Amino acid sequence: MGAQLRLVRLRWVWGTVFAVLAVLAMAVVVAATVAPARAPLTEPEFLKVDKREVTETVEAFVHAWRDADCATYLAITTQREQERAGITDCATFEARARAFARTVTDIEFAVTDIRGPDYQYTVTTQERFTVQRDPDDIQLSEPQHVTVEYSYDVVPHDDHWAILRWNETSACAYWSPVLTTQRGPECWNEESS
Repeated sequence: MGAQLRLVRLRWVWGTVFAVLAVLAMAVVVAATVAPARAPLTEPEFLKVDKREVTETVEAFVHAWRDADCATYLAITTQREQERAGITDCATFEARARAFARTVTDIEFAVTDIRGPDYQYTVTTQERFTVQRDPDDIQLSEPQHVTVEYSYDVVPHDDHWAILRWNETSACAYWSPVLTTQRGPECWNEESS
């Protein structure tokens, strides 16, 4: 009888150990399915990533004009913007970019605001440059220092961000005919801080 009693106790101990292990295993399985394996990105981090990419798109646009880089211009602008600007091919872009380079030098660029997220972000910039030629492409006797504010609407396009449209937002600025907006001498010689 003593051997039988030990066998019953041994079964009871092993049964209890297996029951406890089974409960613990089920608890681990439930915890793993209820709690995510890794915490999702918080909204501020997500926005920071998108804002950096959006800002890089606007910077690439400015550099495309400065460097006459047609491939970049066409890649980071939507077809709608290309048609609106009348620049749908490299020959047109390169001609305008060369005229821009003759007219404008010493370009400085700073992002001053980013609004979003929705379907699109709006990036506001302040761009400073020196105007070397007048709207008739005549060399100025003295270069003019100009500050312009622009607004860029940037949208998802295929697998990257692209400029849907951009426009001048400042009340007083100057652009040459190569960029379509013309304002005259009343805006020249603005002092840049």
